[in-house]
Amino acid sequence: MSNEQKYGPLPPPPRAASQDKSKEILRLWQNEEDGLEVMLRAAIFEDPFAWGIALVDIAHHVAGFAVKHGLSVDGVLITKEQVLERIREGFDAEWDDPSGEAQEWKADA
Repeated sequence: MSNEQKYGPLPPPPRAASQDKSKEILRLWQNEEDGLEVMLRAAIFEDPFAWGIALVDIAHHVAGFAVKHGLSVDGVLITKEQVLERIREGFDAEWDDPSGEAQEWKADA
């Protein structure tokens, strides 16, 4: 399987794909040259508090998938709690010393 096939666009989740009022709010890419690039609908939530909930929900999904797929560190399987702790450590490090500034991208119409 080529990297293009392996890392192509993700399909929407089944429930979102089957509901007319579902909205995509975030896309995140790992860029070879300068890290992460984000496309999002920042104003989708009336209160930024909801973004905090969404980010934590994403962390729990990452942790669940990591454990399900046997993530290991130094050959030792890692628990969901350990994954979440590492995510929090990364979050705190980035919060304290951001690696980049937000840029506004305009999608081609």
